[in-house]
Amino acid sequence: MERESYTRSEIYELLWTEPATKVALRIGLSDVALGKWCKQYGVPKPPLGYWAKLEHGKATAQRPAEPIPVIEVYKGNKFHEEIEKTFKDFKMEGDSKFGRSESKAGFDVQIGPHSVPRVKRILQTLINEFTSRGYRLGGYRKYSNPEVTAFMRDDDVVTIEFYEVSTKPPKPMKRKSSWTHGGQTHTYMMDIDYIPSGRLELRIRHNDIYGWKIVKDSEKTSVEEQLGKLINLIAELSFDAKIARVERESSEAKELAERKRLADIKWAREVEVWRWGQLKDAAERWNELAVLREFVKAIKGNRVVRRKNKEELGGWISWAQEQINARDPIYKVASGMSLLGQNEPIRDDGFE
Repeated sequence: MERESYTRSEIYELLWTEPATKVALRIGLSDVALGKWCKQYGVPKPPLGYWAKLEHGKATAQRPAEPIPVIEVYKGNKFHEEIEKTFKDFKMEGDSKFGRSESKAGFDVQIGPHSVPRVKRILQTLINEFTSRGYRLGGYRKYSNPEVTAFMRDDDVVTIEFYEVSTKPPKPMKRKSSWTHGGQTHTYMMDIDYIPSGRLELRIRHNDIYGWKIVKDSEKTSVEEQLGKLINLIAELSFDAKIARVERESSEAKELAERKRLADIKWAREVEVWRWGQLKDAAERWNELAVLREFVKAIKGNRVVRRKNKEELGGWISWAQEQINARDPIYKVASGMSLLGQNEPIRDDGFE
């Protein structure tokens, strides 16, 4: 494998430069896996026998340009529930100085009222195309942004946004508006700075890739005529996103391994300090207890004490020796406890 990743376009170029078996080996896939990727992302491969004919100087199939699907725009009057949700509370009068209204739910739409029927048909067309390719609709929220309807398949999350460009009106325009104060409604004419131009932009974003891909109206072509191009853009985004995820996961795994390595070093030092502390504390306790043993021994050997405390002395000595033994680290180990510093403290840094 010469590189860690290849784009969809690069794989397309490779497939028409050398046989698929060599391409698969180059990018680290099996022949079967490469074939599945090409089918899933619409990457055309040379026909069977292409390389054999080329080797013997025979005429071969002309290398095709990447096919752009022909998408027929939906012409019906029934729309998906997510489209209805998008325009349920949509103001059919532009509520900004740019003459646009924004959807409150569903798909992200910022357009003028006259573009609503057109956007509905495009959305229904996209839903039909996406669902036929294995996508489903679902709610998606990125960071603290509002939830929008997105197209989802496996790890792919694709969001779209409709935006209508505004323009200055040819002459001053006003719109009736009102405000209420003290229970009274006051009406006035509000200047309109801009009006919707009718030019749409369809912006596409993949959750794993930064930035937008944009299909927009131009003097030569409309958004509807570029829906096939959009489908290829989605395939490109999905392909690139898989590579981005692999690279990100690899980077995160390396970062996690490095963090664990440093944490292990730190923990080993902390355990060594803890073990030394255990040994030092035990030695200090043993030293204190050695003094107490000498004290008990001295009392036991004192004639005056023995004579005056003849009845109580034996019991007192037994009690004192028990108290000392209970605290003696050497006596504890001899009685079956583990050696000092053997049981490590509980690790709480998130690693094991």
